[in-house]
Amino acid sequence: FVDPTPANATFTTNKSVLINISISNSSNLTEIKWSWNNTNFTLYNSSLILFYNFDNRSSLGENDTRILDLSMNRNNGTPTSEQAAPPPIWNESGGKYGGAYEFDGIDDIIRSQNNFDYSANTSYTMVAWARPRATFNGRIISVGGGLQTGDFGMLNNNGVSQCDLMAGGLSIVLSGPTFTNGVYSRVVC
Repeated sequence: FVDPTPANATFTTNKSVLINISISNSSNLTEIKWSWNNTNFTLYNSSLILFYNFDNRSSLGENDTRILDLSMNRNNGTPTSEQAAPPPIWNESGGKYGGAYEFDGIDDIIRSQNNFDYSANTSYTMVAWARPRATFNGRIISVGGGLQTGDFGMLNNNGVSQCDLMAGGLSIVLSGPTFTNGVYSRVVC
């Protein structure tokens, strides 16, 4: 562990800390487990469908038009606009932890065209930090091919965070916390 990781045996009242880990030979990586208070937390394995870090790291091949999927699936994303407006814009210092993409609140989206093999017997979890500047209604992230072939996404529905899963002609929408404009919310559904 290196800076900014706290020194061993550090006590803190912070609700979160940054842990800096360097991994060599990542092409052979199959699993990451974090042991905390004698409990193992799996952070990375083959069950991870999509992992965008939104850090725009050129060393990984990311740029303003390509968001690398760090899961084993390689479902890379593209910032795009559903109409002719400019796509989401990368802001190097605008994120909760580092950079972030800024959306226009009209039709901006991060899209992956890859389809997924959904199963009704499988649990899914989506997590993101979001800080809306204004109330709007629209998707933020969309992955997959649509209602019939499978798609999941995260959206802002007039101030209420929602996650949706569509597959086989069915659509399931789960509501999360209410957004407060200008304040970061951790959305989990």
